[in-house]
Amino acid sequence: MASNTVFQINGLVRDLDSSEDPRRSLSHLAYYYPKVRNAANVTLLTDHLLSGSLWQNSDFLQLYQVLEFFKYASDTKFQISVPSLSFYDWYHSVTKSLVSHSQLRPDASWRTLPVLAGLLLSIDSRKDLDIFPPNYRSIDKLDLKLKHLFEIELIKFYGSSLATNPVLNNLANICIACNLETLPPSFYARLNKQKPDLANWVVQQMFCSEYGLDSQLFMHPLDSKTPEMRPNVKHLNRLALLIRKLVENNDGDAALLLKNMDFCLNKIQTYSECLRDGPWNETSLLILKNGYYATILITETIFHKFFTLDARIATTHFPRFSRKILTILYFQNFVLNRIGDGGFESFNFVVACCIDGLKQDAATSKLVQQVFDSNIDFGKLVALSEVEQGKLLFSLETTGKLINHVPVNQRLIALSNIDGILEEKTFQFTNFEFWKPVVEACHSVKLIFYNIVFQPQVCDQDIQVIMSTIIPYSQLLVSHFPKLLSMDQLQIGLINLATCVSPSSIVYDCDPSYSKLLTNLFFNKCASLPQSQIRVDFISAFISIIPLVPVECLTKWIEITLRELIFKSDSKAWRRQLVERLWEEILNCNKVDTQKGQVGITWWYDNVNSKDVLTSLKL
Repeated sequence: MASNTVFQINGLVRDLDSSEDPRRSLSHLAYYYPKVRNAANVTLLTDHLLSGSLWQNSDFLQLYQVLEFFKYASDTKFQISVPSLSFYDWYHSVTKSLVSHSQLRPDASWRTLPVLAGLLLSIDSRKDLDIFPPNYRSIDKLDLKLKHLFEIELIKFYGSSLATNPVLNNLANICIACNLETLPPSFYARLNKQKPDLANWVVQQMFCSEYGLDSQLFMHPLDSKTPEMRPNVKHLNRLALLIRKLVENNDGDAALLLKNMDFCLNKIQTYSECLRDGPWNETSLLILKNGYYATILITETIFHKFFTLDARIATTHFPRFSRKILTILYFQNFVLNRIGDGGFESFNFVVACCIDGLKQDAATSKLVQQVFDSNIDFGKLVALSEVEQGKLLFSLETTGKLINHVPVNQRLIALSNIDGILEEKTFQFTNFEFWKPVVEACHSVKLIFYNIVFQPQVCDQDIQVIMSTIIPYSQLLVSHFPKLLSMDQLQIGLINLATCVSPSSIVYDCDPSYSKLLTNLFFNKCASLPQSQIRVDFISAFISIIPLVPVECLTKWIEITLRELIFKSDSKAWRRQLVERLWEEILNCNKVDTQKGQVGITWWYDNVNSKDVLTSLKL
């Protein structure tokens, strides 16, 4: 038995010292290493691993596997009960070798980094299995010793010329990213002084590296092994959090910090612009989503840092950074469409900051719209792909947030593009499910624009545009229900348009007849529909605008709605539903005008309740 053990140990030592196949040697060691029963042999194997042929070639995957190996070895050893060698003894032997190598081979002490990172990464795994294992106090002391050694070796590495080696820098960055909370804030502050452009290196390895998210990654459908061959992809979120740590703890020169953050955004934008349509399989979609989350995390970090900078500096650069970040999100928006933004607070925060930045600078806002529009062929929307649809949706959503804050000429150009999309004569909607979100976004922008009548910046040209387009647009809006707009969306649209021409608006002051025209248009549409649930939904939406008609017309429209629309509905259930809706909106008149509310309620009691109209209809 002893001779077999000696033979195995000697074989492992030869493999580690040989340069033939280091990866195979590491694979063999992974099996035997946790099972070694002699502490001296553990130290021996660790010594030969640190000085062996594994480190001679700058093979990033090979070096990264050392981290994975020690994480696996520590996890496995913790679960193996070998009476002759406890986990503590094994752990102590490995630690002894690491300390010795660090002291005796200062020129090669960087080799301890992936070993230390793997061992420290295993701490949480051990805690999950057993908080108080045998010798836990001694194990905790070793943990602290390794953490201290890890910090020392990192500072030593980044202060040396080795940190300019892309492979070794990539390796060290991942080692930190896997153990972010192991290192104190003071470490990141010191690291920023030693290597102020480290965040640039990290972004480079995330988005422009053969082991990360480079353009080649999405050229063809991905197989399930790809993430394993790309460690930077596997640790995208951790690397993004490393950038957060670096930026948060950077109190150095603001100009240099902004330059580095600008570099980071340029790299992410380059990656984003390279994204093309699928086909996407499950693996590639997961990678795209992780890339999107990492993007949001980094951009959120940048904006948080902006709020700590000098106000003058922040104001100067904020619009430009906002433009770049919006452009990045524009190119990646098809990924968000897959994820959904419900409850995505970080995304909402980033977009809100970008919009605020563009509102501060009209020229930058115009540039953003030009970039977005230049990437969309409005003449070929029928052939829109998923990626192109994502761009168009993001452009529309951004336009909606800015439409009433940009110069009039820019506003009119945006509205013209939207009108072209909404006009069915321009192109046919053949895939309603695909086009619904686009049409909904277009209507949203139009309705936001019409609400400009209630804002201080409204000008005569805006009023003229509204008065010349609101009736044709209203006809278009109702024609999209129910194929392209839901009942709720229709109701929102009707309320917005009716509000735009209501007595409280500047349009009503210019020409009161628009209120009557719009109300008649919606009423006639209701009356023309055949008996169906669609008719009921439309009448319900129409009832929502009754509180917005002039007070002198209120009772007339209540009566007409009751007798010409509700009473003529075939189903008793429909009549009851619509009567309840009408009464609900009469009560809502109080929210618009208490006098109007009193008029409506009085008419109802005098002409409906007192004459038993509802009883005669058997409601």
